[in-house]
Amino acid sequence: MDKTVSVLVVAHEAVVREAVRALCERTPDLAFAGGSPSIDAAVSEKTTADVVLVDLTAPQVQGRATEHLREAWPDAHLLSLVGHDQEGLARQMKSQGASWLRKSAPIHRIVRAIRLVSRGQRVSPEDEHETPSALTPRERQVLELLSLGRTNRDIAGELAISARTVATHVSTIYQKLGVSDRVEAARRGMAMGPGSSPPST
Repeated sequence: MDKTVSVLVVAHEAVVREAVRALCERTPDLAFAGGSPSIDAAVSEKTTADVVLVDLTAPQVQGRATEHLREAWPDAHLLSLVGHDQEGLARQMKSQGASWLRKSAPIHRIVRAIRLVSRGQRVSPEDEHETPSALTPRERQVLELLSLGRTNRDIAGELAISARTVATHVSTIYQKLGVSDRVEAARRGMAMGPGSSPPST
């Protein structure tokens, strides 16, 4: 078994901190080092860990993200969680080569990211795509039609399903491909080609 990776979470929401605690408790190679509601609190408590998981969706944290995170934990590996509506921050993360994921990422992807970051590897939504079997046949059909510029109503008509069902498929596709809009999803769909699946990385 790999060495145990200690994880410190900095998140303004108590429910996020408790979720990370629970995740570490049920994952053999992860250990919960602590949780703080802010960067200032974590720094004042002198808490450290192998990986510092920081929720950047809090307004009071966003402006300090790149300025203070590395300063606060120079020896730790940082992994940031970014919201889908924080495109400016996402671009900043990309330009700086920082490790980050969408806050809505599935638990298994967050666990994998923590492990990779602890080994000094960089991770991002673009790197963390699912395995080739991740999309169901129906999801692949929806993605192919989406890539052709079809609306949800068009797709519903062609596949004889409800528009609500299409919306659910589209949301799941976004999550599995690590994208946030139809343009990104369509680009991935066109790159995959008809009947194919997302590439494994």
